Amino acid sequence: MLMEPVFGGRVDTAVDLRGASALALAETAGTDVLLDLANLLADPEPPVRISAARAVSVHGRESGIPLLHLKALAGDPEPRVVSECLLALLRLDARGEMRFVASFLEKGDLAAEGAAIALGESRLAEALPVLRDWLSPARRRGLARAALLAIASLRRDEAVDLLLSLARDEEPPTARDALAALASVGSDASLYERAKATVAARPELGDALARAFGRGA
Repeated sequence: MLMEPVFGGRVDTAVDLRGASALALAETAGTDVLLDLANLLADPEPPVRISAARAVSVHGRESGIPLLHLKALAGDPEPRVVSECLLALLRLDARGEMRFVASFLEKGDLAAEGAAIALGESRLAEALPVLRDWLSPARRRGLARAALLAIASLRRDEAVDLLLSLARDEEPPTARDALAALASVGSDASLYERAKATVAARPELGDALARAFGRGA
C-alpha cells in the first residue's frame, strides 16, 4: 500500500493500481497467478477485492473456482465483493455453478441481493427461471424490487415479457415495481408503448407508468 497524508489522516493512493494489476495478472499464464489473486482478494480496499474477483473469471481457468467459493462463503464487509465472486463463477462454469449461486438467495438479505445482482448481470437464459422462482420468497422478505431489477438486468426478451405480465396481473405494489424494472431496461418509445398497452386496463398504474418512463401522466 502507498499511504499518503491527507486532511484527517492518510489514504491509500495505490488502490487503482492494485485493481489494474489484478486484471493484468489475469491475462498471464503464470503458475502463481491464482496465489497473487488470492492475496488481492484479501486486500483491505473493497475496489481491489472486486477487481480481484473479476480477474479470476478473466483468467478463465476452472482452477479458480475453489478460490471464488471460499471467498463467497467467507463473506465480505462489502456486499459487491461476494456478488462479483458469484458472477465470476457463472462466467467460468454457468451450468455447474448455477445451483451454488442460487443457494445465496436463501441466505441473509445482503447475500440474497448480491446473488440476484450476479444472476441478472450474467445475462444467462438459465438465470431467468431461478429469479422467477425466487420472486415469491423475495416478496415475502421485502426484496421484490431487487428480484425484479435482477430480472430486468438479464436484458432478454423473455425477461421483458415476464415483467410485462407482472405489471398486467399482479397487485399494484408488485406491478409498480415491475414497471420501474422495465424502465431500467431502457426508456425507448417502443418499450414504453408496450408497457402502456399492457396496463391500459389498469388506470391506477398510470402515474407509476409515467414516473417509471419519465413521461407526462
